[in-house]
Amino acid sequence: MTQRPTAVYPSLLRRLASLGYEGLIVTAILVAGGLAFSGAAALLRSVGTSAVAPAGLERVLLQAFLVTLLGAYFVRSWIRGGQTLAMKAWKLRVVRTDGSVVGAGQALMRFVFNGLVLGAGAAATMWLWRHPGSVPGWLAALPAVVDLGWILCDRERQFLHDRLTRTRVVRIDGAS
Repeated sequence: MTQRPTAVYPSLLRRLASLGYEGLIVTAILVAGGLAFSGAAALLRSVGTSAVAPAGLERVLLQAFLVTLLGAYFVRSWIRGGQTLAMKAWKLRVVRTDGSVVGAGQALMRFVFNGLVLGAGAAATMWLWRHPGSVPGWLAALPAVVDLGWILCDRERQFLHDRLTRTRVVRIDGAS
């Protein structure tokens, strides 16, 4: 019987560097998607079509469009090779706990969990920037702090969202 090679887990510095790079990519996707959506909405308004949505509905549609864009980027990347652009740069890969390729359902679950926890943490961070003494802001940031802080006590250097979604981030090279 052959044994699977032992996975090599990335260092905290490598994981955080990849996460920072991912933040830049997410920002670019959001800006480009927001500009495309706003341009299309302005075009519809200028044509005077009756399909123009009220401002509140337009905002909800914009947010749904941007979440869908991010979901498409992450889920597609994870099921087609296990790597986003940032993960390729930092030589990381998402795999299932048994080392196999992440499926669509598991990738979607990972995206939703990350979006809820890390997205709320990012929003809370922006809120706290302007209101540093806000108790609700600190409480909103707490799940992201726990998720990211989990790596400090995890023997395989995985975040809590990796554990909960039964995925692992591994190095694909021999370096640390």
